[in-house]
Amino acid sequence: MQVEPFLIEPQRARDRARVVELLRQAQLVEQDLQSGQAAVDFLVMREAGQVIGAVGLQSANGAGLLRSLVVVPSLHRQGRGAALVAAAEQLAARRGIDDMFLLTTEAAGFFALLDYLRVDRASAPPAVQQTSQFSFSCPASAVCMHKKLRA
Repeated sequence: MQVEPFLIEPQRARDRARVVELLRQAQLVEQDLQSGQAAVDFLVMREAGQVIGAVGLQSANGAGLLRSLVVVPSLHRQGRGAALVAAAEQLAARRGIDDMFLLTTEAAGFFALLDYLRVDRASAPPAVQQTSQFSFSCPASAVCMHKKLRA
């Protein structure tokens, strides 16, 4: 998948350790991924063959949970995070997902720039609320955001 000008593709088995390393460095939730509690499809961004960013899409009974967006810190503020989100949204749309949700403790402003709106956590569909990220991984203080992908 090409989200200009970045190469973004599905995570390969050999990428898993690098994605987990990036998530740990960014202090993002990865325990449920390691334990297999969460079925998350990751997209990775590569430069010179190296994984420099990733984003996860978790399907939840017709809704999508955008999670684990990470980019190598030295490459922040260059459009990479937005490109990863756009790629995850494209993947979600191809899968028939119309509503995307996310939780964030620090990046609400970034996601607002990408048309995500703050919503009450209780307004997320039950299947989203039952994911490990919603039920126990993210603190209750995390901001819940929503984006309608298509009307």
